[in-house]
Order: sequence, then structure tokens, then C-alpha cells
Amino acid sequence: IFSMACLAANKLEKEGISLQIIKLNRIHPVDQQAINACLGASHTFFFEEGIRQGGIGEHFFYQMYQQSYKGKTTLRAVESRFVKQATMRQSLAELGLDSEGMKNLIQTEYAK
Repeated sequence: IFSMACLAANKLEKEGISLQIIKLNRIHPVDQQAINACLGASHTFFFEEGIRQGGIGEHFFYQMYQQSYKGKTTLRAVESRFVKQATMRQSLAELGLDSEGMKNLIQTEYAK
């Protein structure tokens, strides 16, 4: 989904919303540099194609809050439900993990 995040970022930049993307190449242990890069952000989004509860997104945010993160967090991941058979693009779109879903979520939160 990294390519989807890059596409969403390009669309958002054109609309005047600047952001930074961090790609986790290793999820365990979480790289402290990735956490440090987010600590100064006012809002951190985490997009995960895995399950929300107990996933890396929750773990990442927990580590941020343990280090006194004061911003807002938004996690988009697979809820506790069955993901029906579909193409990768169809599944990502249904889960809001395609570029449009990411862009729309960030725009909505940015407008608040």
C-alpha cells in the first residue's frame, strides 16, 4: 500500500496539504527513528493492511504515546471482519486503503 500512500500524498500536496510518509520496512522491533520522526507531528495517520486490534499500527501509536506524543492519531486497518475474495485493488478500495480512501480520510481529518 506504500504506492497508494505516495499517490495520495501527491494529490494532497496539490491541494495544499503537506505531509511526510514513513515506510516501515521492518515492523519488529519498531525502528526508534520512525517513532522519533512522528513525535513532532500534530496528526499521525497509520495505514495498515493487517488487522487493527493487536496490529503494528496500535503498537506504533502505543510507543509514541509512551514517549509523550501530544498529537492526534488515526489508524485505518482491517476491522474484525471477513475480507471477501476480490482483486487487490477492489479489496484496498473497499477497506479505504487505496489512494482515494487515504486522501479522503486525511482531507476529512485535516478539515476538522
